[in-house]
Amino acid sequence: MTDLDEYLRAKEPDKRERAANWSAAIGLQKVDGLTPSQYLVGTPDEPATLVPQRREQAGEQVKEQARAAFPLGVKRLIRIFSGEMSVVELMAALKLGGRRNFLEKYLTPAIENGLVEMTQPDSPRSPTQKYRLTAKGLAAKGRGA
Repeated sequence: MTDLDEYLRAKEPDKRERAANWSAAIGLQKVDGLTPSQYLVGTPDEPATLVPQRREQAGEQVKEQARAAFPLGVKRLIRIFSGEMSVVELMAALKLGGRRNFLEKYLTPAIENGLVEMTQPDSPRSPTQKYRLTAKGLAAKGRGA
């Protein structure tokens, strides 16, 4: 008998075992400094198929957690933005001296997350290149990113 056959023949865990597994999962999240979602907390007593409304609630919680998951450098960058700014202006506002560090930990992640855009996307190395917040970046700034 293969492991797969054994797995397929195994019975569904009982309520007590399922609750113990979920408690362990919640405990691991707490150890990592995470707040367990209501989805995770409420699931042990529910059947295997969740009510669609619960799935939607869980989806919204995941989206909200993802919005809050920007790195600290990106959050700082968003807060200081004022209109269109050059790399030198942004670094000065953040009181940073290392251009490479700024690009790797602040500007590039902000661009990759769709929070910041170039004013001249066709000329990324232009000496007159400036950056501005996108609609997503403005929304994040409004939420106190």
